Amino acid sequence: MAELDTYAEAPQVADSLAQLRNIGWIFFPLNDQNGELTELVGAYEHPGSDVTDMLRLRSIKECLAQRIVDYPGHGGGVTWKHEDDLFSCVNELLCLPPPDATSRLVLVPAPRLWTPDRTRSPLPLH
Repeated sequence: MAELDTYAEAPQVADSLAQLRNIGWIFFPLNDQNGELTELVGAYEHPGSDVTDMLRLRSIKECLAQRIVDYPGHGGGVTWKHEDDLFSCVNELLCLPPPDATSRLVLVPAPRLWTPDRTRSPLPLH
């Protein structure tokens, strides 16, 4: 992950991530093959819902926030997204309405896993 531009940003970064952690977000570090931190990923699964909010932090200035819905049997996908710096992404996430008040229109569908068609009979072996 890119270094902070100034040490003055460090407390702001900690405060921004703490705001999310305090409401139930969990964070996972992603490391490269040398063990260097390349990205920090955070997620919040809304209780009693099929909606997850997600944050991907590559640097202070390169951040992605998304709301993702899972439609069982249909894959689901991204229903909201915001790309900007960390502070903007955290602010936008904190301003999102609850999942039941937001659009469930999928902007970017989740990739579909191919599964065999079980309604067809198998080919006979000769």
